[in-house]
Amino acid sequence: MVYQVITLVANGLKSTLTRLSGVFVAIFCVASVVFLFISVLSMLAGFSKTMSRTGQEDVAVIMRSGALSEVNSVLNVSDLPAMLAHPEIASEGDTKLASGQFYLVVELAKKNGQAVNVPMRGIEHEETALHPDFVLSAGRMFTRGTTEIVVGTAASGQFAGLELGNTVNIQGANWTVVGLFDDGGNVYESEIWADLQTMQAVFQHQDTLQSLRVKLTSPAVFDSYKAAIQGDPRFDLQVERETDYFSSHGSGLITLVQKTVDPLAMLMMVGAIFAALNATYASISTRMTEIATLRALGFTDGAMSLAVLLEAILVSLIGGLIGIGVSYLIVDGFLFSTMNGEAFSQLVFRFNVTPIIVAQGIAMALAIGLLSGLLQHGWRSELRFISRYAKRDSCSCSLPNQGIEQLWPIFWSRMKKDE
Repeated sequence: MVYQVITLVANGLKSTLTRLSGVFVAIFCVASVVFLFISVLSMLAGFSKTMSRTGQEDVAVIMRSGALSEVNSVLNVSDLPAMLAHPEIASEGDTKLASGQFYLVVELAKKNGQAVNVPMRGIEHEETALHPDFVLSAGRMFTRGTTEIVVGTAASGQFAGLELGNTVNIQGANWTVVGLFDDGGNVYESEIWADLQTMQAVFQHQDTLQSLRVKLTSPAVFDSYKAAIQGDPRFDLQVERETDYFSSHGSGLITLVQKTVDPLAMLMMVGAIFAALNATYASISTRMTEIATLRALGFTDGAMSLAVLLEAILVSLIGGLIGIGVSYLIVDGFLFSTMNGEAFSQLVFRFNVTPIIVAQGIAMALAIGLLSGLLQHGWRSELRFISRYAKRDSCSCSLPNQGIEQLWPIFWSRMKKDE
């Protein structure tokens, strides 16, 4: 039976040119489905990767109690000395490794002209010590007391006017981009950074800021620092690990996409299965003579059914591999931004086609081929119909000396008589 299946599959591949349009439609549909499936998964993987890379276990974020994000938090500058007077905070010499944060969103345009909210953060000189992956990829750091800014590479690539050397007008002030920075591919690369005091002056909020970030001597002292701050009756504050703060922000979007992926994939699979079904029916209808002859030569129904199933799987696999290849060329590394609901601003990330996603794409293609092959009932009845007459007349035919064209009239005449 194995030899028969191999022979049938080989003959089927040789006859592909006679039914090229149907095969092309099936391959195109499967490739499109796999491409869209991988695109959605790679978007989710890229977003998750960006969120997971953000934050340090030994950095604490202090905000007003009940605040969901920095945008709706307010701290008094006068309270900062008391927040910093704790032994759990790391120091360099006499300087505490902490940075007040003046955080807000400003309206800028994407490179396609769409107006969006972009996060802008006022920081202190010690901020870079809280970012072990921070590096200036171009230009220099801003000068304190000036309207100079440094921009994350992701933000610079996505939003208009944030290229190195450009000047952008924000809140009536002209801000000059003097540097671009990388920070390990995390959320901060979506932001604009400026001097804290300068931003407070421009936005006329000298006495307030949104949050305070402090570097702890070790991750183990977080609980004691949190208890000290939240237990202080002078304040109404909440303390979170930086990693926990950002992971909670991304969970909503990740959950939404995950709940959408499976129904969307099933819907796309149904369309691809119908395309594969049509391709198989076209294959059978154009190969009736060949099938009758092979059946008369002794090829079994099981071998023919398995051969057709393998052909359907092979066509789907080719389409899946094409979809994966196109995904790598177009989607992988694609820079994209979406609304971060908690911060009311854009978050920039790159699509990430991982080996696991590639395996899922191949599995989807194989599933489409398998289901389309198993759902073929019409061609099986046609095979049995032809086989009945092929068996009846095979004994009276000198099969080695008869071609397909000679055998088919015999089967056709017999079927006509039976009618």
